[in-house]
Amino acid sequence: MKNHLIGIIVLVIIVVSAGIAFRVTSPAYLAQEQLAQKNASSTVVIGENTFHVTLAKTESERAKGLMYITSLEPDRGMLFVFERKTPQTFWNKNTKLSLSIIWIDGDRVVGTSALPSDTDGIRLVASPTSITYALELPASSELAQRIKIGDSVRINE
Repeated sequence: MKNHLIGIIVLVIIVVSAGIAFRVTSPAYLAQEQLAQKNASSTVVIGENTFHVTLAKTESERAKGLMYITSLEPDRGMLFVFERKTPQTFWNKNTKLSLSIIWIDGDRVVGTSALPSDTDGIRLVASPTSITYALELPASSELAQRIKIGDSVRINE
C-alpha cells in the first residue's frame, strides 16, 4: 500500500512538471511573456487616447509581432519601430486575434487597416505610404475605432 501511494505521488509530480514545462515553452505562453516585459514597453497617445504598448524595435521582435497572442486589453498593443521611413506590409501568420493597424509617420496617423486573425487564411495589408511606426491594437477596441487619419501622435519611448 505504501509503495502504491509513493508511485501515485511520483506520477502526479511527473504530470505536473510536464504541464509546467509545456506551458513555459508553448508559443502562446512565450508570446504573453514577451508582452509583459517591462523594459520593452512604452505609451502611445493618439488624440486623447493612451495605449500601453510593447515595443518591437529589432528585426526579430518585428517578425514575431503579436503572433500567438489570444487576447489583449482594449488599451494594449504593440508598436513597431522602423529605423527609417519606408512602406511596410504586415501579414497575419499565427495571429490569433483580429487587429487594427494604425500607420504612423512621425507624429501623425497616415492610415488605418484591418488585419483579420489567421483563421480564414493568410492576409497581407500594406501601409498607404512610407511610415516610421505601426501600431497594432485589438480590432475589438473601441479606442482603436476612434482613431482617424490626421490624428496627432505622441510616443513616449
